[in-house]
Amino acid sequence: MEPLLESLRNSGLGSVLESCEPELQDLMRQIDIMMEGRQRGWEAQVGALKLRLHAGEQDLRSARRLAERRDAEMGCLREQLEDAETGRRNLATQYEEKLQKVHEELSRLKRSYQKLQRKHLKEASEGVKDREENHQRDKVEVQ
Repeated sequence: MEPLLESLRNSGLGSVLESCEPELQDLMRQIDIMMEGRQRGWEAQVGALKLRLHAGEQDLRSARRLAERRDAEMGCLREQLEDAETGRRNLATQYEEKLQKVHEELSRLKRSYQKLQRKHLKEASEGVKDREENHQRDKVEVQ
């Protein structure tokens, strides 16, 4: 501000300036004080905004780390689920194969049982025929 006053003094307005110079200097001091106050206010606002920005960045980093951990955990859980499903399918296949073998063995046993039953019936019917024949012979011999 001093250079402005000097240039006004040199321009020929010096006598006018000298009469109002104390008021002008007081006004300049007040303007300087206001500007310093405003500057401090702006600097305080900038500082507060920087703090908020820093806190927001920290929150964002924390949220990203949490998301990354959860993504990794979900990946592990997916793998475990796939492994469990594969194991379950393999186990079901094994059970189906065993069930098929048991079914086949049961069919073989049924056929064997039926053959054996027919054989016993045949032997039993032959035994009845033999007894009847023996009985008939015995009757004939007795007579």
